[in-house]
Amino acid sequence: MRVTVATNKNLEVCIKEEIFREELYYRFKVTPIRTPFLREAPEDITGFGNYLLNTYRRTMQTDLKQFIPAAFQSLLSYIWPSNARQRENEIKRLAASV
Repeated sequence: MRVTVATNKNLEVCIKEEIFREELYYRFKVTPIRTPFLREAPEDITGFGNYLLNTYRRTMQTDLKQFIPAAFQSLLSYIWPSNARQRENEIKRLAASV
């Protein structure tokens, strides 16, 4: 059996604060995968943005086929405090507003 777990917490700090069990941490920390924040990988915004736009275009039955360059520039220049969920919701909002 394989289990994939994710958190936005620093588990090493949580162990020190005694709010996360150390033995559980080492059971999970077999192959750590770090996903970069959007601000660390802005090149991901356009590819994932187009994928989400196409998904929402079919769901929302809109004629929007692609973002105009100014929309992508806006997404690229935004300082993303969060990660994929925020990006997904913002692109969904943009697709719905067309």
